[in-house]
Amino acid sequence: MNYRRSREASSIFLGTRRLRQWLIGTIAIGAFVAVQVFAFVQRSQTALRARIPPEADENQEWHPLLRKGRPPSPLKLPASFEALTSLSIYTAPRLDADLIPGRVVQKGTHFSVEEVVFQGKLRGQDVIFLKPKRVYYKASRNMPDDGEDYGQGGWLCDLGTEKGPWFCRKLVKRLRV
Repeated sequence: MNYRRSREASSIFLGTRRLRQWLIGTIAIGAFVAVQVFAFVQRSQTALRARIPPEADENQEWHPLLRKGRPPSPLKLPASFEALTSLSIYTAPRLDADLIPGRVVQKGTHFSVEEVVFQGKLRGQDVIFLKPKRVYYKASRNMPDDGEDYGQGGWLCDLGTEKGPWFCRKLVKRLRV
């Protein structure tokens, strides 16, 4: 009988020892998996942040500490343009400036530019104001004035800012001769 009790006691003892080892192993594996999942999530978040550089936002202003250099100037002088549609003439190089009443640059008119003012962005497009002058090929040949209005004394906006078919589209086309 003593032999039997000791055998039962030892089997119970062995069972609790196995259970304890099993629990310790399960907890260790769970902790290992949790650490691996945390490391994977952190790497994927870091990778996502690393894939989208701050320069990717086209509306962000340039700063000297950005990895990319200063963005190139989209317009350099001297330049000549053709009006793709009728253009209103502004009194100042601002979107909220008054229009000169009764004056419009007609579609197809060619003009050169003597000054350029960048006015920011509108839906990702650069808003550029142009101070027009007589087109270079007419001015250099001393051709007589043909009476067309090219916007002298005012400013032309190169982007459509009013609702309609030309909204956020370029209103002028660069002449390359």
